[in-house]
This record gives sequence, C-alpha cells and structure tokens, in this order.
Amino acid sequence: MKKMIALAAILLLMVALAACGNSNHAREFILEDMAGNNVDLTSFHGRPMVLNFWATWCPACTDMMPDLEAAYQTHGDDVQFLAINLIGSREAETRERVLEYIESNGFTFPVYFDNEDVVSRTFAVQGIPLTVFVNAQGEVVFQQTGSLPEIVLDMNIRRILP
Repeated sequence: MKKMIALAAILLLMVALAACGNSNHAREFILEDMAGNNVDLTSFHGRPMVLNFWATWCPACTDMMPDLEAAYQTHGDDVQFLAINLIGSREAETRERVLEYIESNGFTFPVYFDNEDVVSRTFAVQGIPLTVFVNAQGEVVFQQTGSLPEIVLDMNIRRILP
C-alpha cells in the first residue's frame, strides 16, 4: 500500500511538472530589501530566481527556512534567492520581528518586504509558503503553495540553472 501511495505521489508530481512546461513570464515588481532600499525585478534579469513568499507566523514557512538556507548556501552564486516576507499580512508581522527572526536563526539568504502586498497580488498568492522558480529567461518554470520537501526544492533549482 505504501508503494502505491509513493508511486501515486511521484506520478502526481510528474504531471504537475509537465503542466508547467508552458511557462509564463515573471511579472515586474518592486520590493524593499533589509536595508530599506527599493529593488526591482529587472535587477535580476538574466539570472535564475527562487521566490519564496512567507511570514514568521506561518509554521509551514518557518519549517521550510532551514532547507531554503541550505539551498542558498549551495546555489546562491548561480541563483538569485528572494525570500519575500508578507509584512502586511498580519498586525504582528513587523519589520523588526522579521529581522530578529532571520538573525536569531542565522539565515543569510536575502529577505525582501512586500510592504503593500503588491507583489503578492501580482503573483496571486492565495496561501503561503508559495515558492516560485524562474529561469534566466524570466519564465516561471514551477510554483507550489505549501512547504516543499528538500528534494523538490533542489530538483526545481536544478531545472532553472543554465
């Protein structure tokens, strides 16, 4: 029975990946970095990207952060990582809380703030975490809502590498 469930999960994943073959281009947007500077997506043109929409109050998001950090340590020279915090998602989600969370956990990946939910609306974020993989041509190759197993994160990063 366990083999059947595993086989069904793999088949579902393969179908989902195949459906992403008709890629859409990532939309342009502006975010605020940890230093308070505005950064727009055009700064990263020609470079593959992993966008992860998250919040500190989201258990699935915080569970995924160590894997995101490991992926950043492995692929950070070749892939632009954007951990996009939905700072306006709840009153308790403040810039200070986010910066404290990042620092206390020793995460080094770049964090950006979607201060007015413009980016989350652009990507039609319905739930978090949402992880979006964009190749160097600006095409969305794969995206998934919910925590990603480390193997799926790594597999999709490899798909967007040049």
